[in-house]
Amino acid sequence: MPRFAGATIKVENVDRIVCHRSFKGNEEYLIKWGGQQAPNCWPYSWHPIYELAGADGLNGSSNNSCLKFVQIYLNSLRKRKRTTPSNEESLKRKNSEPHSYRLSPFERTEIENGASSRASSLFSTHSEESNSSTDVSHETTYNCKLEVEGPYIVAKASIVHPIDTSDFPTTAMLDRARLSSMTIAETKIRAEFIRDLQHIRGAKPIKLVNTHDTTSPPLSFHFVDEYVYGKGVYPPDPDALIGCKNCRPDMGGHCGCEYTKVCECLEYAEVAHAKLTEEEELQWQVADRNGESTLGLPKRFPYSKGTGYLVQSYINSGFPIYECNEKCACGPICKSRVVQKGRHVGLEIFKTRDRGWGLRSTEHLRYGEFIDTYRGEVITDEEATKREDDGDKDKESYLFSLDKHHKDAAYVVDGQYFGGPSRFINHSCDPNCAIYAVSYDKNNTFIYDLAFFAVREIPPGQELTFDYCAGTSPDEFSSSQQEIEVEDDSIPCRCKSANCRKWLWK
Repeated sequence: MPRFAGATIKVENVDRIVCHRSFKGNEEYLIKWGGQQAPNCWPYSWHPIYELAGADGLNGSSNNSCLKFVQIYLNSLRKRKRTTPSNEESLKRKNSEPHSYRLSPFERTEIENGASSRASSLFSTHSEESNSSTDVSHETTYNCKLEVEGPYIVAKASIVHPIDTSDFPTTAMLDRARLSSMTIAETKIRAEFIRDLQHIRGAKPIKLVNTHDTTSPPLSFHFVDEYVYGKGVYPPDPDALIGCKNCRPDMGGHCGCEYTKVCECLEYAEVAHAKLTEEEELQWQVADRNGESTLGLPKRFPYSKGTGYLVQSYINSGFPIYECNEKCACGPICKSRVVQKGRHVGLEIFKTRDRGWGLRSTEHLRYGEFIDTYRGEVITDEEATKREDDGDKDKESYLFSLDKHHKDAAYVVDGQYFGGPSRFINHSCDPNCAIYAVSYDKNNTFIYDLAFFAVREIPPGQELTFDYCAGTSPDEFSSSQQEIEVEDDSIPCRCKSANCRKWLWK
């Protein structure tokens, strides 16, 4: 029977986990509690894994889980093991940092004590042994008492029997940890991540596969179906949408918009130069020079009729894609609505041999087929710069500038802690996917979707990749630069493609 009747640890009260042990048949983890205390008498306590796993919520979700702290601790053990002198394999930095991305900071959890002055029940498991003992690894609490407040276990500072915790975890604790299992924690971490996958919106499921080790992707990452808007960034106003008025659902064989010259949604779309008359060519030159509208000139719809695949001219040019929207007269069946309908392919997050986590499709993908969007937290450029400056330079970057329409981006998408499965797509110098700007509001050039499309036929099980350095001049990767201008923080490329440029950036 659980000692605290099913109560669990509140996430906000935890600073970190520093050690583990096997105790009375349980895997236990040593919590360093948050708050303001003297460094030599900080409160710590041991807890079985079920007190850290949170309460099961609706639809099998886990509420208030502290397993992310357990995962960070387990990863730190693996990192120390890889970097010890006795280990021949040196720690490899994951090369998932795109050229246009910026480095973002490692997670820093804000800690609050948050304890109420009222307790519904009180439990004290403090050992009565003197603090003069040289081995305190068998204690249960240090400089605190554990209480239950509602559904939570909280620690109340207590120095009735003060113990010097300045050297925690002690040598005895570490020796015991080396002989203790962590398999239950690893299983629960994996189960929690898989539960999170089940809530991702899409026509087909997202799976997790790891045949290399017992690790899981970070629980600090939260799957979201839409952008999360950070401080100073406001979501687009749906009332500001302007749709096409001259199109109808029954046009084009009941496929919606049929004539590019009359569809207002294509006002700023790429002009089909091969179809221009001499007069229209002159009209386009004037409009392009003055930044004027090209409405009325022949364009191309972005998707092929029937399949919904991105047409070759858009794939090759990388020009922004303009889809119709809910205000359009063409109706929901319009062929110009693909990305907004969401992912329809099955995906699999999997552990690669030497490049961390990757993403692959469980089915055959056709040339031009939509895969998924890149989602995350939309932040200001100033905030992105701050995160870049404050961040650990050895950490992966998931920052993507929304600079398709403006050289100096006002906003940046940060996919480190919020996003979708596409966050796990790795780089390749010979990619099978590419990312495109997709807008449902032709007048909003600051916030738009980032969508992945297949740029070749992709068989099931092949890793999905895109070029983090797309648009970079080939001169930046000349052999002479590779030999001369490599800096200490240069990021090597490990894509192993025949045309590998050797460096992501230098």
